[in-house]
Amino acid sequence: MAGVACYGQDRDSSAESASYQGHEQIYVVYYVGASSCEFSSRDEVVDAVSELPEEFSAAHDRPTKFVFAAMDEKVDDGLAFIQRHGAEQWDEVSAGGRYNNETLLHNFNSDVQAPGTPHIIVFEDTYRFDEYNIPHLEQREQIHSAMGADGVVDWIEEGYPLP
Repeated sequence: MAGVACYGQDRDSSAESASYQGHEQIYVVYYVGASSCEFSSRDEVVDAVSELPEEFSAAHDRPTKFVFAAMDEKVDDGLAFIQRHGAEQWDEVSAGGRYNNETLLHNFNSDVQAPGTPHIIVFEDTYRFDEYNIPHLEQREQIHSAMGADGVVDWIEEGYPLP
């Protein structure tokens, strides 16, 4: 049907958004890894990262979105890698394309000093909501970055400290 569209009115705006007076602040935690990276594939890294969504949320009292980006060239390889980390607990996943992956092009390749894997990046985002209750990103600030097997595991074992 022409002229018919779904809008964001179904989103519950009463509680969560209202507490931020029209601006919602959340953390966005990206994990970037690849099955082809020996450091990302280490058992201790996979085990630690697999606990990240649940434990980070328990450690920080702020809404958080968890994004898993698998930097594998082939989508199937990336999806299998994501499954090793408990795919169901991540809010968003992206697989395939290596450095040409759209998620990485917008949030990784140019926003971090050295784009390598494994890598955890934490952003603090501020959103506003339009008349259809659709979020619009107002501000994004990178507040933490941990790279390499030791850096990722150490940060997780330290309890996810943030500035």
